[in-house]
Amino acid sequence: MSSERKTALVVGVCFILTFVGSIPALAFYAPLLGHPEYVISGSADWSISVGAFLELIVVVTNIGTAVALYPVMKATHEGFALAYIAERIVESMLIALGIVSLLAVVLLRRQFVDGDGADSAAYVSTARSLIAVHDVTFLLGPAFGAPLGNGLLLGWMMFR
Repeated sequence: MSSERKTALVVGVCFILTFVGSIPALAFYAPLLGHPEYVISGSADWSISVGAFLELIVVVTNIGTAVALYPVMKATHEGFALAYIAERIVESMLIALGIVSLLAVVLLRRQFVDGDGADSAAYVSTARSLIAVHDVTFLLGPAFGAPLGNGLLLGWMMFR
């Protein structure tokens, strides 16, 4: 298999895994997103954990796509190729921050269930804050980063 063929295979697999991980993750987060009362409920945590695992796959494949494409893209413009890698890393770190914020809600729920029956309003308020962090990281990461990275940088370099 030629080097270009291997690169194309790796990039293709990474792009497919990005979509396989990102689209269903939102469905697995459904019990939590928009429902901060989740933190004081007896809901199962497995759904949020599966969503977090799927988004971790997205984090790895985002960076993998950029790194695998670098040898091809640097022939067009090395600076833009490095900018694409940097953009995908920033996007991935924002996704990771969103994952951490939702997993923190899961840990708070476990603490509430196992705890001394502390003020439920404080737990719900904290959950709202952590869900808001996830929402903001989603807007700054995939919703802003993907059009910038995949749309403008990658699109321009592939056009060239």
